[in-house]
Amino acid sequence: MNVDKKVLEQLKQLLQSHNISKVAIIDDAYYLVPARSFLTGTRLGQLRANIQAWDKPSKEFEALNVRIETDEDLTDEVIERIYNLCASAPEIQRWFQDYDNEQEQRRAQLRELEGMFNADLGCAVYTLSPDANFDAANLPQLIFVDYYLDPSDRGEDSLVLAETIGKKITDNFAATDKPFVILMSSKSNVNSAMKSMFREKADFLGGMFYFIPKSELKRDATLLLKLAILMRSMDEGRTIQRFVEAFGTELRSAAERFNRKVRALSIEDYGYMQQLSLQREGRPLGDYLLWLFGTYFGHLLFRSVPEQRRQLDSMRFVDIPESDSFPSDEFVDLYKNVVAQEVQELAVHPRSGDQGEEAQAASPPDPHFGDVFINENRDTLMVITPECDLLYSPEVDAQRGHRPDQSVLLVPGKLEELGRIHGSEDVVTAFFPLDDKTYQIKWRIKSVESPSFENLRSTLQQRGYRRRSRIRHPFSTQVQEAFTSDVSRVALPVAPPMLRKASIAICCQGEGDTVQTIELDSSSAVLFTSRDDHYVHLKLQAAVKVIETAQSLVQIIQQKLETESNENARKRLTSHVERLNHLVTDLDAQIALRQPHAVKLGKNFPISGTPVELLREANKESPKIKQRLSSCPIVVVVIEDEPAKEIVPVQPEDAA
Repeated sequence: MNVDKKVLEQLKQLLQSHNISKVAIIDDAYYLVPARSFLTGTRLGQLRANIQAWDKPSKEFEALNVRIETDEDLTDEVIERIYNLCASAPEIQRWFQDYDNEQEQRRAQLRELEGMFNADLGCAVYTLSPDANFDAANLPQLIFVDYYLDPSDRGEDSLVLAETIGKKITDNFAATDKPFVILMSSKSNVNSAMKSMFREKADFLGGMFYFIPKSELKRDATLLLKLAILMRSMDEGRTIQRFVEAFGTELRSAAERFNRKVRALSIEDYGYMQQLSLQREGRPLGDYLLWLFGTYFGHLLFRSVPEQRRQLDSMRFVDIPESDSFPSDEFVDLYKNVVAQEVQELAVHPRSGDQGEEAQAASPPDPHFGDVFINENRDTLMVITPECDLLYSPEVDAQRGHRPDQSVLLVPGKLEELGRIHGSEDVVTAFFPLDDKTYQIKWRIKSVESPSFENLRSTLQQRGYRRRSRIRHPFSTQVQEAFTSDVSRVALPVAPPMLRKASIAICCQGEGDTVQTIELDSSSAVLFTSRDDHYVHLKLQAAVKVIETAQSLVQIIQQKLETESNENARKRLTSHVERLNHLVTDLDAQIALRQPHAVKLGKNFPISGTPVELLREANKESPKIKQRLSSCPIVVVVIEDEPAKEIVPVQPEDAA
């Protein structure tokens, strides 16, 4: 679709408001001289053969005084010296004709991007080859960098160059804010793992790094909307970058202080902890030390970057930043490891000593608060008995002995695929890790079981349950408090939203009384639920399709106006044209389409400042569509997809 000049002007002002006036494009298309790695396959041998077959070389070539007998003689330096004679020797120019043509095609892919930033957005554009250095006086605030930086198109070679470019950015931008980096590629095989590896090698911050295919680097709504959303989160990204970099620096210092403190502890200190504090309670020393050391290390980190933390505390995202995946795989991995940890099968107390299988079966088990047992049917049981009631000492003279008749409270649940929606009254533990996958557990708090301590092991074994994990506080405490209905509440870390895919249908008035519908697939929208509401988040391509629909709808309505005689109908159609034109020409209105909006099933929501209304329905045949189109030019019907099924692998031979 054509982009209105007003949208380009608004994006230009947005760039200027974030002090973005210089853009760099780093690509192997900008190599001026072919490196040896360009001459892949038979090309190197063909060049050697051409040189050896040249009967009457030019004087300039003879002056090079190079002797070419094998391919190994064609080094980068020799190739450059020969290539520099192209202008004076047509024969040499013919040898490198394929290289020149390929480089021209690569540069042609980027010319529209160069021209848009230069002519339309008022930025100075610097084109750099991967081995070029930055101009210290003209450091860019926005950098586009190709994934395949090496002409051989081998990913491993490009990662070496990525590391070099990352170091150049670190060195050149040490005294100023680092730039926003957009990774690009003309190849379709660049997947999430490859993007992450590139970012890691170059040491780029995830929040200041994004990927756009080269096919999208053109003057259209998709690219402009992406850039606008990315630039609107630039200030927040810089604040986060300062925090992460300061945190990384302090992390090393905190680790050194932690190491000194731990190494200074004497064997007497460990003896005092075990004998005087833990012996009578029954808590194992190793478990206690991991808690103690983890808490102390957290204390050191909490004090490390107070100024940067205050800046983050005051931050508020007005617009949701654009992302390749939402939330990122890195965030999900980080969060799920906070929720739970893997533990071994249910055994006996660590201080019980080595025992045979029969002796272990006769000894009391060693359960802990938050322990999760799972069977082959994905049924779960979690221990919600307070930890202090589960502790015991195995020694004969122990003051806290094992109490075989004590009940162990187990709350049942069901392991589900992550993202399945439940009512607000349901208790669900999300981001539960198991076997390298992530699930959620819905708990049945009204069906708690209470086997005795001495019967716990046999009860679990008979029903095929194995201990697989332990949910950490406060997530385990949340389930416990739901059962006890305690009036006190635990301040829980906010989890990432539960995401579900949705398909959409873009509806507008067709000929006569018909409804024109454009259907998009399940990658078009995302539904997620917070603690308070249900949200719809249109994906970028869906928003672009809505803008394209608005643009074409203007022409249709204007044709209707030419034949419409009813004054009220003409006013309504004229209002529709004005609202549609506003969407086509206003960047803020376009960005509003990409923001999450609270819409419950069966309800509608008009997106402020746009001619678009969201309508959540179970299917696209809803009778409400025609009703809503009477007052709104475009209605986007959102239909939730069914969640995919997932099977939890359980090893039968490992079952207790």
